[in-house]
Amino acid sequence: MQETKLKDLLDTTLLPFGFERNKRGIPVYKRDFNGQTQEIGLRKGVTGGKEFSVYFEVPEEDTFYELSHLCPLKNSYWWPENLSEELANSLHKQLKNIALAYFNSNPKNSIANAHDIEVLQKLLLPENNFKKFEGGYWRIRGDVIDIIDIELLVNNLFAYIYLSVWHRELADENVEFNPKNITRITSCTTGNDRIDNNPNSTYFNVSKGLINITSQISSTITDYFDSIKTIDNVKDKVRPEFRCYIKSA
Repeated sequence: MQETKLKDLLDTTLLPFGFERNKRGIPVYKRDFNGQTQEIGLRKGVTGGKEFSVYFEVPEEDTFYELSHLCPLKNSYWWPENLSEELANSLHKQLKNIALAYFNSNPKNSIANAHDIEVLQKLLLPENNFKKFEGGYWRIRGDVIDIIDIELLVNNLFAYIYLSVWHRELADENVEFNPKNITRITSCTTGNDRIDNNPNSTYFNVSKGLINITSQISSTITDYFDSIKTIDNVKDKVRPEFRCYIKSA
């Protein structure tokens, strides 16, 4: 399998966009953009081996974020010095679609809270029967609860949208059936940017305004929930690492 050196990938991805790399030491790439210094660099792993995290930041704003193959923007990930084809493709995509997108974005395109994602407001139409809660939206269909949790990241320019379901027979007795009391062990993300096959690796670039998926995303969410009708359907959505806690899941 073809391998790519981490530094070579960063060079070919970043130098054409006006970044310059330091000549010595661990690679750090910087450029001046609209009066700000933008930086993408490597941080050496704690083991002392040839592994690095890839970070991006605007030092003047005291920001620091890391790219991850496992779950972008949420986990540190140690990239090997020699990248497999899969890892090289993943990192290249994240550098362009996350780090550079963040650097090129207009801060005015960020949103104040989860309910400002305009396309999701369609869920509040009477036919969809969703209601707001602090972190997203929810509804009850018979014995099934549908929950949409929204997590904003990187100055509220990116969003994770998690879909979860649960069944009344699986809920604790004498506890109100609402998002506050429901486990999220069935959660998965929906998004127009996917990093890999990890069920929680899709995300939205909110600064794009979700222009191209306005009609798609609300129907994708409702279609997903509408396909889950029974307790067995819910159990099938329990993530593998949690199935040991659910009888017959």
